[in-house]
Amino acid sequence: MKLIKYLLVILIFAVFFSCSLNRYSPEIKNTLESAEDNKSDLKKAIRYFEVKGDSLQLDAVLFLIENLPYHSFVEIVPCDSERVEIPWNISKYENYSEARTALDSLEKIGGFDWEANQRFKDAQVISSEFLIQNVEDSFYAWKNLPWSKGYSYEVFVEYILPYRGSNEPLPEKNNWREEFMEKYSELPQIMLDQTDPLEAATFINQELREWFKFDEIYYLHPTDQSIDEMKNTCMGRCEDMTNLAMAVLRANGIAVTSDYTPHWADSGNNHAWNAIVTHEGEAIPFMGCEADPGKYSIRSRVAKVYRKTFAKQDDNLASLLKENEDAPAWLSSKHYVDVTNKYSKVTDLSLKIIRSIPDSVRFAYLCVFNSGEWRAIQWSKIDNKNSTFEDMGIDLCYLPMILEKEIDRSKI
Repeated sequence: MKLIKYLLVILIFAVFFSCSLNRYSPEIKNTLESAEDNKSDLKKAIRYFEVKGDSLQLDAVLFLIENLPYHSFVEIVPCDSERVEIPWNISKYENYSEARTALDSLEKIGGFDWEANQRFKDAQVISSEFLIQNVEDSFYAWKNLPWSKGYSYEVFVEYILPYRGSNEPLPEKNNWREEFMEKYSELPQIMLDQTDPLEAATFINQELREWFKFDEIYYLHPTDQSIDEMKNTCMGRCEDMTNLAMAVLRANGIAVTSDYTPHWADSGNNHAWNAIVTHEGEAIPFMGCEADPGKYSIRSRVAKVYRKTFAKQDDNLASLLKENEDAPAWLSSKHYVDVTNKYSKVTDLSLKIIRSIPDSVRFAYLCVFNSGEWRAIQWSKIDNKNSTFEDMGIDLCYLPMILEKEIDRSKI
């Protein structure tokens, strides 16, 4: 009889869980399919919040899981011309010049290039424990910290709940939010207005810049650093600085994201910085670990500025691409929105393509001249040889282009 009861309990649970999954969106089902061996962990996280009975927390974990397929970390390693990995440790060198000289020497001896070694897809590696603790710690901060209570749920899920800033490795520890929140537990007692997220962010950012600094040597680090790496190195490039600031501020219930320009329009390189989201929905720029909210402005003229989102955006180029249809690498991302008009005067640019183009070419690009090359900064669908590029920074030089063949994604 005990065995029969036990089997009945298992059967009821299986039927209930199967029916529950049938209520989920196609996106959730897609994630579960793409998770492969990690599927059971994702189901375990969903089931945890179903049993707990907190509908908002269940919605939050579903939001994360729905968007998992679009986030990952790619391990990149240095290789010689035969694609044999070369030992490389950035910490061995005192400065950028020394590291650059070492790389140049390797290239002269046996060739040198960065190779993608392995992609770690969030859907396939993230654990149920990590997801559960991330949701519960996020909700605790949102519900209990005085400056966080004024945020809507919609702001919370996009700018506090997410566990990553860009394409950095996942945190190794589940309790990173708890650690950063505990570090600033005395903050309310020293604030003039405990309800002001800008004041809270300023205090935290001032403390961050005491121990984390910009160092150009990390331009030669092939990927963004993880939270654990940054705690050890105490230095990084702008992407690292924005990611660290996001991790610490989100752990403390402050809505924050990163804005970026993929290519400067009047100089080389690119840039990323942070933006605090206020209770009223305004985004205030600052530079994590360097310049506080209200005291930061971008240094160069921009053609485009984009804002990172954790959620997939359906109006991006990536959502329109057909299978095997190529595009410039960063424009293939599914999670960004255009915020150029928040930083610059803009205008729409329309043009008609007068040359013949292959039938397979469906998109045109506007490019800026950056670091010796023309680099794509915006896209437009071609309609009867007409293209309109929306919200472009004014008084800049652009070159329209089309993509006729497969490209080296690292170059554009």
